[in-house]
Amino acid sequence: MNQRNVSRRQFFGATAATAASGFFVAQTATGAPATDFPGERVLTIPDKGIVRVLQFTDIHYFKGIDKYPVREEYLRHKTVGIMRRLVDHAQPDLIVSTGDFWHENPDGRGLEFMNWAIDSIVALGRPWTFTWGNHDHVGDEAEAHRTLEGALHSVYGGTARNGNHTVVIELENGKRVLELLCLNSGRRGVDKEALGYVTDYARARVHKEKVLRMSAFHIPLKQYHDRWVDGSARGLLGEKVYFEDDDGSALKVFQDAGVSAIFCGHDHESDYSAFSDGVELIYGRATGYNGYGAETLDKGGKLFEIDTVTGDYRWKSLFPDGTTWQPGKEEHLDIRED
Repeated sequence: MNQRNVSRRQFFGATAATAASGFFVAQTATGAPATDFPGERVLTIPDKGIVRVLQFTDIHYFKGIDKYPVREEYLRHKTVGIMRRLVDHAQPDLIVSTGDFWHENPDGRGLEFMNWAIDSIVALGRPWTFTWGNHDHVGDEAEAHRTLEGALHSVYGGTARNGNHTVVIELENGKRVLELLCLNSGRRGVDKEALGYVTDYARARVHKEKVLRMSAFHIPLKQYHDRWVDGSARGLLGEKVYFEDDDGSALKVFQDAGVSAIFCGHDHESDYSAFSDGVELIYGRATGYNGYGAETLDKGGKLFEIDTVTGDYRWKSLFPDGTTWQPGKEEHLDIRED
């Protein structure tokens, strides 16, 4: 392997144009540990009518660096550039990276790759968190959790529960707007440990007033496949649904926990949603150029907008030029070539 060490100084040198262009670190929100539930972090933001959450997924920094180091570096910085533009357009209160942030742990370099990935998201100047994907590998997971939790602008709280954590967004007036359950779906999908976290959280957080509860993780549930096959999904299918080991039973845990919507990644060439037993299942738009699929679907992000008065949410795919896409009411398009 061509050992190309990537330091924080090199990263910030390469991205100095960010500051020169007038993009500054946001000082409008603070993240802090909640009082008593392990892994819960509270993000307090100014009172406003709409809260915005921007999802990145499948960034895959450093994929191919061993064979194609120049191309990999070019694609990596291209990805950084579109992430900046997406943030400029979305002005999010929270960024969520739903897995495959970096790619594997070759020669024990996973922590180095992770630190570079962290620097890239910190430079966006917004509160952020992360859910583990099947390619986010490191040699020392305990150190990785601590690093993620201690990074600038991070509201990651996964140290206590193996990456499973909750980000609460509340207004300065004390109103909870969102409880986002961020899960570690590992290499094969959400497991008993992650589902146990969902159940524990729901039991511990029962509110008199309804609070929107969503969940974010990397690998889709089996119902993503089922709802496409039965025709109820709306959007674009570009590849097989890789729900891995999920047997379809996990969804009831989310339903029982009062989760209204789930968003994931993993499958780069699909962008659709469907309701299953009252829970909306949503694919994120793949973000990273190091990952596959750019020839099928344009890279971008998924923007969620939450009404702080009604608790209603809406979503749209967002692209670096500021344009957006949502599927039509009858849009159910299989764009696979085989």
